[in-house]
Amino acid sequence: MKTSKKVDRFKLTTLVILVLVASALLFGIGYWARIQIPITNSYLTDQTAATSISTSTTPATTGWKTYTNDSHGFSFKYPNGWIVQVTQNSQDDQVFGLSLTSPDMQKAISEQRPDAAPEILINEFSVPTNFNLESHITENVSYQKDSLSQKTIADQNGYEAIYSGMVDFTYDFWSKKGFYFEASTFAPKSDFDQVLSTFQFTK
Repeated sequence: MKTSKKVDRFKLTTLVILVLVASALLFGIGYWARIQIPITNSYLTDQTAATSISTSTTPATTGWKTYTNDSHGFSFKYPNGWIVQVTQNSQDDQVFGLSLTSPDMQKAISEQRPDAAPEILINEFSVPTNFNLESHITENVSYQKDSLSQKTIADQNGYEAIYSGMVDFTYDFWSKKGFYFEASTFAPKSDFDQVLSTFQFTK
């Protein structure tokens, strides 16, 4: 009886040892194969390629129309369907002005809605040779004092400010060659920024 128990115990021990050895052997083979064979993941590769394609999109302003004013020496692009109109000078030192109106706002204006107005205004003013843009803004423009920030427009050092009231306005300011430009909008800031990103001096 005792001999039978010893034999069974020996068999059980041997089986356990064989299982452990086999497991270790399989693990070792799997690890060796993993480090020897390069891992290729077609899904990851496809996703990486798709990301590269999606991030190399064309500029948002591609296909836009171009407004050029040879007399005042500047140009900019604007979305298709928008209307550019020259406006009347409203201040003594103003030398030129224009407005940009989207199709939706054109419809609102035709319907004589009280809130209808061009989304973007760009005005040009003559300034003296000692003109200081930042001083002019702080002394003559109403805006949230903590919103004034620097912004480059047409390779010129300019500023941007926000006016918060019943309607929020964004103002951009820049100057060159004795002239000062002021652009304003209550439209989505993305439209405003894209238009002004294409503004350049032609002379």
